Amino acid sequence: MNINHAKFRFILLKGVLGWGIPTAILFQLIMYFTGEQDFF
Repeated sequence: MNINHAKFRFILLKGVLGWGIPTAILFQLIMYFTGEQDFF
């Protein structure tokens, strides 16, 4: 139970870092190129 929970947390954290950061950067680039706001 405890091992599965740790593995789940690792996968969840890996997913957030793996997809969240590139998505945020991509979103910032889209906003920049569409002229909505300054880059970062």
